[in-house]
Amino acid sequence: DAAALQRGWQAWLPHREMRALCFGLPARNVDAPAINQWVAKEVAAQSGWRALALARPNDDPEKISAQLSTGHFAGLKVYHLFAERADSFNCEVEEFVPEWMWEVLHAHRGILMLHIVKNTAMADSANQAAVRRLCRKYPDCQLVLAHVARSFSHRHALEGLRCLRDLDNVWVDTSAVCESQAFAEA
Repeated sequence: DAAALQRGWQAWLPHREMRALCFGLPARNVDAPAINQWVAKEVAAQSGWRALALARPNDDPEKISAQLSTGHFAGLKVYHLFAERADSFNCEVEEFVPEWMWEVLHAHRGILMLHIVKNTAMADSANQAAVRRLCRKYPDCQLVLAHVARSFSHRHALEGLRCLRDLDNVWVDTSAVCESQAFAEA
C-alpha cells in the first residue's frame, strides 16, 4: 500500500519528497475493477499522487471515461495479455489498445502507458505505423512507451525511436532498461 511504499522510499531516499503514478499489475485473469478501486483509494489519500486504470479492449468506453473523470486516474495502463488471443506477444497495437481508448484519452488529455510488443518492438514497421497514426489522430493522448519502447536491445532503440521524433505527445519511461545506447537514442 501507499504507506509501505513511502517507508521504502524514506529508507533509500531520506528527506526527499516523493510522488507516485500507481497502477495495478496486469495479468490475464486479474480483477481489474477491484484493483482500480483499491489503487484509487490509496492514491486519493496522498497529496500529488495519481493512478492509471487497468483497461481491457472489451471494457465499456463510457465506464472508462467516467473513471478518468474522477480525478484519481491520469490515464490508462494497458497490456498485451488483455488481448483476445493466446499469442498476445505478437499483437498489433490496436488489438490491446483499440481506437476507442485513444479517443477517450484524447478527450481527457490522459496518459496511455503502453508496453509495445513484437520481437523488434518499436523497430517493427506495423508498430511504427500504428503509433504514428494514432498519436497524430489523438494529439491530446499522452503516450508513454514503457521501457524506452521496450528497448532492452539498443538496436531496437536505434532502429525504432527515430520515427517518433516529430510527435509531441510521445514519451518514454526508462524503467528496467540498462543499455546506455538505448538511453542515448531516447
